[in-house]
Amino acid sequence: MRTIFPLKTGVSSEFCTKFAQNIARPPDRRVKFPVTIRHRASKAKIYAPAGKFRYYRVAISVAGKREMRTFANYSDAKTAAERIVRDIASGSQAASLTAIQSRDTLAAFERLQGFYQTTGRRVSLLSGISEFCEAAAKLHGRSMIEAIEGFLGTVASIKRKDIKEAVTEFLQTDVPRTKVAAGERAQLSAKYAYNRKLQLDRFANTFPNTGVNELSKEHLDKFIGGLGTPKTSSRNGFAVLSAKSRNHYQATVRQFLQWAIRKDYLAKTHRLAEHIEEGYEKRGVSTKESEKRAWATVNKVTGGGKKSGFGRGKYD
Repeated sequence: MRTIFPLKTGVSSEFCTKFAQNIARPPDRRVKFPVTIRHRASKAKIYAPAGKFRYYRVAISVAGKREMRTFANYSDAKTAAERIVRDIASGSQAASLTAIQSRDTLAAFERLQGFYQTTGRRVSLLSGISEFCEAAAKLHGRSMIEAIEGFLGTVASIKRKDIKEAVTEFLQTDVPRTKVAAGERAQLSAKYAYNRKLQLDRFANTFPNTGVNELSKEHLDKFIGGLGTPKTSSRNGFAVLSAKSRNHYQATVRQFLQWAIRKDYLAKTHRLAEHIEEGYEKRGVSTKESEKRAWATVNKVTGGGKKSGFGRGKYD
């Protein structure tokens, strides 16, 4: 059980919390109060119990603010005052913390240490508090837990799928579309389906034991860059693929990535498909023209677009 005594000073209002069984002693009549404790340029004053308030008070000035600490007996007050003035003189900021603030600070460090042991991530107390304050300011009164649960409810759960397995599954969707129904044309030509299989098999073999969700821009750069590596056995040393064939590879990979998003094998925010457009921009093509060329390549390879006819269809 605790007894709480409100204490008001000329500058701030504090709460003195003591256990009820810790009974304060009467003032020591051998000491002349207030007692001034000095260390270099720092000082603190100890006041005797007065009236109905039967606790010793230690008054200090920290960062221009007057603070008051309370103690049940004079010896504890004197020991604390000596320690505080030494801390202030040495430039320590610990003296500006109340007992409750010190306890909260230690508890916060324990939570951060537990977080590090669980996740392996180190977060400083300042960065943690700063990030929380910035996030809380944008939540307009909503709790952090409420915001996180709401966010996770709108995000699809990404499933890890090996690239080779995903390519096989993707290509299986082409099989029904190459079949010719009675009186109708096939959605995809058998030759196009065969070429797309060669292209994606090469893409999958470039990154063995890699999940689709692990793909990055560096992977795409490595694959596309490798397409232009000259054959060591070629007579003239020309690149393996022409610019046109390279565009076909880019279009095929882009289709695969868009399909992977719908299957929850790849996050919607990955922006890998847009990286294909950036390949054009690096060669001096404008952003608008880059997007136009990328989609033109996709439509040309797949027969896409709004026109109907042979080779034009939508894959699942």
